[in-house]
Amino acid sequence: MKAGYTSRKRWRKFVIRGAELVDLIEFDHYSDAFDFESLALRGLSAHGPLAFGSAKESEPYLGRGGGGWRECYRIPEGIQPMDLLMSIDWSSV
Repeated sequence: MKAGYTSRKRWRKFVIRGAELVDLIEFDHYSDAFDFESLALRGLSAHGPLAFGSAKESEPYLGRGGGGWRECYRIPEGIQPMDLLMSIDWSSV
């Protein structure tokens, strides 16, 4: 599972490669998007390890260069992505 904020151009490429979008949120301020990403990544890291060992390993999924590979986590079997996101304490965003 990858959490992050990006432009539409970038996430569309993920979908073409087979990604399933869990949620799209628009933020009025860049700092709010950064806060969201920080909390989401902290929550994901508490539930599983990084999905890739390197940028190169992630290229089939993230594209050339593997940008964002450190924002991808393996989630435990049986946990739905939205359930995992809902378990995160979002009160500081």
